[in-house]
Amino acid sequence: MTSTDYYWCLTHERVEAADDRDDVDNCLGPYPSAAAAQNWKATKEERDEKWKDDDDEWFGTDEDDEAKGPPA
Repeated sequence: MTSTDYYWCLTHERVEAADDRDDVDNCLGPYPSAAAAQNWKATKEERDEKWKDDDDEWFGTDEDDEAKGPPA
């Protein structure tokens, strides 16, 4: 761990450098920059959306089933 690692502190709702963390059990990270730690939520949402799209591609979607019609 170096001082160039950053974390998002869930307790204080702020970016904290690795050397300045006081609640090590309640944080997200490490992130490579303070900006990346600040934007953790957007990163999470983008990743979740990609995973959902990957699942839909793998398993198909409900819309695909509706387009096929009822089972025979």
